[in-house]
Amino acid sequence: MVLLGYAQTDPTAKAILDKVSDTYQHFGTVESDFLFVMDNPNQEKRSTEGKLMLEMKSGKYKVILGSQEFISDGTTQWTVMKEQNEVQVNDVDNNDNSLNPTTIFTFYKKGYKSIFTGVTKVGQQSLNAIELVPIDTKQNIFKIKMRVDKASNLIYDVTVLDKAGGKYTYTIQKTVINKEMPEGIFTFTKSKYPGIEIVDLR
Repeated sequence: MVLLGYAQTDPTAKAILDKVSDTYQHFGTVESDFLFVMDNPNQEKRSTEGKLMLEMKSGKYKVILGSQEFISDGTTQWTVMKEQNEVQVNDVDNNDNSLNPTTIFTFYKKGYKSIFTGVTKVGQQSLNAIELVPIDTKQNIFKIKMRVDKASNLIYDVTVLDKAGGKYTYTIQKTVINKEMPEGIFTFTKSKYPGIEIVDLR
């Protein structure tokens, strides 16, 4: 029955995801604190606290995750690796199927089959659970699980499962909507990282 569900459009899943997308698209900015848990078969399970700052219309974002920072002005992405004292510079991947802070609310619209798997409860929260499977079987992603707060249509958590058995979970702990972002937060400023090596991969 599950396979049949993936083989066709699940109208319940689509309706839930459309509400999520519409909710976030109406925000000016989003700031979220989250917990990232990485669980790989051959490595010790690790958890790291992170912060996402996102300007919805421009596609600009900054993600702080442990000793790494991901900064984008909508065109360029800077990946700052503090432990290596290095920043890698790339063009932003605008592919519809790519999964990044600006596509997390719309990626499901193209290249994925989705199915509603029911309602779960965490404390007093009721969460709609969705599973998404890539249509392109060559992708390294095996499945994406997403839970959404029924009342607010805000994402509660996202779990990415890869074909090697890796499990990567992002759990949103706090979200602030339409907060004014500091000047220059979405661009890399070399003076803030003395002695850092810049590796331009464009």
